[in-house]
Formats: sequence, structure tokens, C-alpha cells
Amino acid sequence: VGDIGLARAGLMALEAEGIKARETLPAAVMAHLRPKPKVMIGTLLNSAGIKGLMDLSDGLARDLPRFVGPALGVNLSIDPGTLHGDIHAWCKDAGLDPLEFAVLGGEDYALLGAVSPFDAGKAKSVPGFMEIGTVTREPGITLNGKLFDNPGFDHFTQ
Repeated sequence: VGDIGLARAGLMALEAEGIKARETLPAAVMAHLRPKPKVMIGTLLNSAGIKGLMDLSDGLARDLPRFVGPALGVNLSIDPGTLHGDIHAWCKDAGLDPLEFAVLGGEDYALLGAVSPFDAGKAKSVPGFMEIGTVTREPGITLNGKLFDNPGFDHFTQ
């Protein structure tokens, strides 16, 4: 639940454009400067059968392996059309792939969770719920059928 990559677009726009970024990418800048924790939605997801929830403060690429553990992987299936328009605008101007940019993310107030196929119907009724992939027995991440091996930003190594 939440717009993956939106806060990252806001941060990068502010670094590049300064205060002008508030006009060019308003939603992205607000996602970075005034994030909204998903506390109530987290409670609804728990009631709908979601098993485990974590925030995506380090981005989906960095946090997803932490969530599933080292012995499992994930096949991500994300339609680029589901990404916020500010991400597309920033990436077009910066010459970046919006989907890869969003998966790398960071500082997102988005929630990541897992749900069994039996509870998926209940989870889909929660506002903002988006199914982004399936857990696999093979370690690693694939994104729309291709290996995604960029681990994202690590505060302790960069």
C-alpha cells in the first residue's frame, strides 16, 4: 500500500531543482517532505489476513529480501502504468526507467506484506492494496520476468 518511488522522486527533484520542485512535482515533493504513515490501513490489512507488514523505508529492492528472508525470492509483476505520474515525469526528464526507479525507491511510507491465496480476496478490499508479485522458492528478485539484481541504496555502505 503506497506509491513506491514517489518520495525518492521528490527528494531527487528537490536536490536538482530546489524549491521549484514543489511546482513541477508537487505530489512527489509532499511524499518526501510530509509523508503519511499508513497506520489505519495497516490495521485493516491485518484484519484482512495479511501476514507480516513492514515499511519500505529503504526501497522495495532493499527491503523485499529482508521481508522474505535469504532462502526465498519474489517474482514481481508491476505495471508501469500503476506508478504515480510524478515518477514518470521525473524519470522522463532524467532519462531513467520509471519502473526500476520506483523499485529502488527509498523513504516511501508504503507497506509491504504477504497474504495467502485464501485471504487475497479480503486483502484486495482494503483501500490502496496492490498485488505486486509472488513469493518463490528461488532466492532473488525478478521484475516482469527479468532478473532484478540492483540491491538499491544501503545507508551503511554508501
